[in-house]
Amino acid sequence: MISSNIETLFTQYRQKYPMYTKEAIVDIMLDDGVITFNVAKKIMSGESLFLIDNNFASKFESSGDIDMTAIMGGSFHLHDNAPKTNFNREIEPTIQPEIQGDCWLLSDINSLCETDWGRQAIHDAIIPDEDGSGGVTIRFKGSPLEQKDIHITAEQIEKARSSGNYSAGDDDMLAFELATEMTFREMVKSGLGERVNDDETLKSYGTKYRSFIFAGIKTDKFDQYPISELLGIKTEKIDFWLLKEHPGAEKDIDKVLKFATQNKDNLSGWCDFALLDGYGDAESKDYIHGSHAYAIKNINYGKEVVLSDPHYSDYEIKVQWNTFIDLVKSITFSAKDDKTAQQLVNSLPSDYDEQIKSSNEKFENAMDEILKRLGNN
Repeated sequence: MISSNIETLFTQYRQKYPMYTKEAIVDIMLDDGVITFNVAKKIMSGESLFLIDNNFASKFESSGDIDMTAIMGGSFHLHDNAPKTNFNREIEPTIQPEIQGDCWLLSDINSLCETDWGRQAIHDAIIPDEDGSGGVTIRFKGSPLEQKDIHITAEQIEKARSSGNYSAGDDDMLAFELATEMTFREMVKSGLGERVNDDETLKSYGTKYRSFIFAGIKTDKFDQYPISELLGIKTEKIDFWLLKEHPGAEKDIDKVLKFATQNKDNLSGWCDFALLDGYGDAESKDYIHGSHAYAIKNINYGKEVVLSDPHYSDYEIKVQWNTFIDLVKSITFSAKDDKTAQQLVNSLPSDYDEQIKSSNEKFENAMDEILKRLGNN
């Protein structure tokens, strides 16, 4: 329903989402269907809300004004001529901006590039438009939504590219970011995810609103939905911190990493580190950031693990074996086939699932307490 007082409506959304930018507020209002695309363009062009209320009365608004493709891409202007895009169905080196907390997504894609089957999965998911318009379709055959194909126009790519809020260096990777964002929004609308709005969680993702803060898994609302899953690839997230607390931890960790080394042609993986201050020289590219995801390029069992940082994905970081074991929080593995995925699971302790369930319950209880405290302030 379109409000007859857009100024009041915008103010209400600003109060509800105090950490979001103006563009972010407009994104949410579009998502919620309370303004049309034409109204969004007016707001983003800088026209005052007062003038919009008086000159763009609700009686002239209709559902026909909403261009869903443009809305979902967050594109607020149109071009007569499609801008230049380059989709070669491969991933080149990219740079993740500080403002966007999607290191997990970029690292997942970059890790898939280390295998033949992963590169093929990426190639198959990218379908450039044949009409010369410069657009592209990303096919998420593993998406839980009925709509598997996400079309992105050349204008949306240019908008995202020039915003500085997405990865730079490769349009194929940028298309994956936009398609994931669109998919997550639809998952939230469909009840498969949840919009996060508590201050602590937002701070961990940055103050810029993006759909990447949406959860893909409703029962674990602060986890991201692996991009590999959207591509239809089996994944298994292994919590190494949990393994370290388990009796015989050294043996358990050793077993998992030995299996990963022996099956490196059938597995890809990305890891994250939950360090408060990071590790190493902060001025060096070899610095390990806390709460940050890295693609695993290679596991040299017992010697070192070679990583790729999405902040500069063409640079290799070599971490000594014992250092990696000490620092790593979790590894999310993607498997070529069901057999490899099951063998990976079999390498875990027999009571691992029970440990995860108990750990998740503790986490959820802790987050509930945080939300209660925030609500009382």
